[in-house]
Amino acid sequence: LCQLCYAAEDMAEGSSDARVVSFHSANRWQLHFNSRKDSNKLLVVDFAASWCGPCKFMEPAVHAMAAKFTDVEFAKIDVDELPDVSQEFGVQAMPTFVL
Repeated sequence: LCQLCYAAEDMAEGSSDARVVSFHSANRWQLHFNSRKDSNKLLVVDFAASWCGPCKFMEPAVHAMAAKFTDVEFAKIDVDELPDVSQEFGVQAMPTFVL
């Protein structure tokens, strides 16, 4: 996590949930994303929606991958909370994963 944004509002210490960072602010996301531009670490962004059945189906798999692949950063963005960010990445269906 970048030290500028502290976007881990709902991360649980020591659980696989702590490996998937949910962003609820476009400003925090932008700060975090910009801070990573020079990083070689893989970033997986999960664009989802709370009402999306396939998103709910994929969530356990995403958390399992986050727990297994600790050298990869996992982020989650709710398309309804951050529509501008979703549009910027060309999200048209959920779930959408961007690497």
